[in-house]
Amino acid sequence: GDLLRRLSQFALEDDYNLTFVLSPSPTQYNEALNLVASDCNTTANPNPREECDRFDLIVGDYYCNADRSLRVDFSPTWLRTTMSAIKLAEFEGKGITTLTELPQGRA
Repeated sequence: GDLLRRLSQFALEDDYNLTFVLSPSPTQYNEALNLVASDCNTTANPNPREECDRFDLIVGDYYCNADRSLRVDFSPTWLRTTMSAIKLAEFEGKGITTLTELPQGRA
């Protein structure tokens, strides 16, 4: 919910009203990334162009590296919550469940 809500807010700031048509993606990161990569129909990415042109956006927890940066335009992080947990030693093992909580040091 948070991701789609934030994306809609960004679009409204530019006078766009978004409609989402969601569909499941492949379960493997690389297979899903191949669907939005710029190198379709190549040895590195054998997906036909039609497969890669089906999606405008794919949402995933990808880290950006040199190889991926050449194939996909990564957006900067803009979510306010996360599904992962962060543990920091200076907080004596307290769990930080959102990045918003991090500067406050609360669990």
